[in-house]
Amino acid sequence: MAKDVPAEAAPRLLQGWRLHGANWMAPRSVFAVRVGGRYAPSDWPAVRDLMARILPPGLEPGQLDATPETLAGAVEALAGLMLAWCGHPAEPVVRTELGATAPDRAIVALGNPEMTSAACVFAVRVLARAVGMPPADTAWIEQATETLLRARADGDLWLKSSRKFIARAAEASGIPWRSLTPATHVLVLGEGRYSRRYDATATWRTSILACSVAGNKRSGNLTLRRAGLPAPLQVRVDSAADVAAALPRLGLPLVLKPLALREMQGMRIVYHADDIEAAFAHSASLEQPVVAETYIPGNEYRVLVLEGEVIAACLRLPVTVTGDGRSTILELVARENLDPRRGDITRGFGLAPIRIEALAERYLAECGRSPSDVPAAGEAVQVHPLPMMRFGGGGRADVTHLIHPENRAMAVAAVAAFDLDIAGIDLRMPDISRSWREVGAGICEVNPQPNLAVHYGFPSPVDVAGIVLDRTYPPSERGLFRHILLVGQGDLGPHVAAIAAAMRSRFGWRVATATPTGIDLDGWTPGERVANLPDAYGLVVEDREMEAAVYAAAPDAVAAAGIGTRRLDLAMAMVDRPTGVWRAVDAAVRAAGTGLRRLPDDPAQSARRAIAILERQIAER
Repeated sequence: MAKDVPAEAAPRLLQGWRLHGANWMAPRSVFAVRVGGRYAPSDWPAVRDLMARILPPGLEPGQLDATPETLAGAVEALAGLMLAWCGHPAEPVVRTELGATAPDRAIVALGNPEMTSAACVFAVRVLARAVGMPPADTAWIEQATETLLRARADGDLWLKSSRKFIARAAEASGIPWRSLTPATHVLVLGEGRYSRRYDATATWRTSILACSVAGNKRSGNLTLRRAGLPAPLQVRVDSAADVAAALPRLGLPLVLKPLALREMQGMRIVYHADDIEAAFAHSASLEQPVVAETYIPGNEYRVLVLEGEVIAACLRLPVTVTGDGRSTILELVARENLDPRRGDITRGFGLAPIRIEALAERYLAECGRSPSDVPAAGEAVQVHPLPMMRFGGGGRADVTHLIHPENRAMAVAAVAAFDLDIAGIDLRMPDISRSWREVGAGICEVNPQPNLAVHYGFPSPVDVAGIVLDRTYPPSERGLFRHILLVGQGDLGPHVAAIAAAMRSRFGWRVATATPTGIDLDGWTPGERVANLPDAYGLVVEDREMEAAVYAAAPDAVAAAGIGTRRLDLAMAMVDRPTGVWRAVDAAVRAAGTGLRRLPDDPAQSARRAIAILERQIAER
């Protein structure tokens, strides 16, 4: 703690607000905070030390190495760290020329508004505690850690699994995206008529019927077997006695799992007949019908197929320890669990401890081992049959380049059997680089709406979300929605109406209009009044008929909330030289990629000028 900073001069948050779309501070949506109090670069080591106590797994190397020179920079660095730790790293923000003149304001790229604002508030709290308040005690540290954990849980609900990676791919490609109002689990990419909607990895081409068939363990298994593809023998079982009766057909080990659950919920591997009753009780406890099927030995792979082509495959690395010639398997596991990355994953650790529980003991026994065995030096010993994180797994490796051609063909045929456009195949076999016809294999499941997160978090040359986006929403379909903004005091409605009518007449576009008095979606009035330009923008671009929009707003409204869109084709205002609040309007318009032009007094003249400018832009493109 910096001793020369009294508590009353500690960093504090004075004001916070959201700016959507291009705005006077940045060319993208941001959360801005005005901060006060004293801070010096020499305080930064104390901040790093405090964060090391707050984050359960500790800081990754380099995350806070660069020392911010200003209080606003320190807030941005800490808020960015929190967002990244929660799984939603903020995109870098470049300030406008006017925004650069506000050194007391921190700005962070606006993802989820609540999470971003919480990150900024958290950052100021940490700075205040590290710089100008009494040292943080255990209770304060625990409270700060809980704040981070709640934020990460909220982030998982906001953009869960595949949605997060689809959104990142859209961001990287410069495609506007948003959560659909009010169906927030659906992502809208693009604007108006040119937009596309995604429910995780399901697209407008994904068949609900196909998802239903593939998502049911019984119908999925029968579909694969009837197509001549490798899949385990399977029977429906209603009791432990049914499982015992199926042993002559299925053999041991066998697998029990609920009929229509995902991510291995309720699954149990049965190695001995005396395990059947407990295993069935567990699988049946989730109130689903249960199926029993043959166990498929080998490595576990996830193969991603999109539109008739394998685009990625990864190996789930088995849970293993490496012998030293002296230690037992239990001792090797205990040593591996000392890895600082391992801990309670609900508390922020990247890997869970390896667990030698009943299933692991059964597996080791089947392999002729026990937890008290001493493996030879350098010998790798798999200690659990399932490579899942909750058992100590979580490691993955990209094997896309290794897939044997016949295995590729088998994966494509499996997805085609369900008439799915995209699916993830859970495949077990000894070696994916050798033909399944030679070494054997089994398709455990074909997953509709596959989770793309499986293909991230480890070194891989394949950006699966980028590929999914380019194939399902190719650049040729990403048409250009036209945005025109009029800024001024008083009623701009006649200018808005004249420009919109001229655009319809000249280009044949469906044109929306948005003014402080209401929204008109090319003849249909939704009856909603919007509070600001960002709200109007959201309502307009979610309409899949619209191709252009004309907005009108007062200058103080533009300065206070932002433009909504990140790009403008034309902006006109009733002002010649920006001064006062008009400087903020001018900065926002420039951030949106255009300049602020003079709006004529006559609406008809405004329309002629707008059409001339649009015609020139179209010709240049």
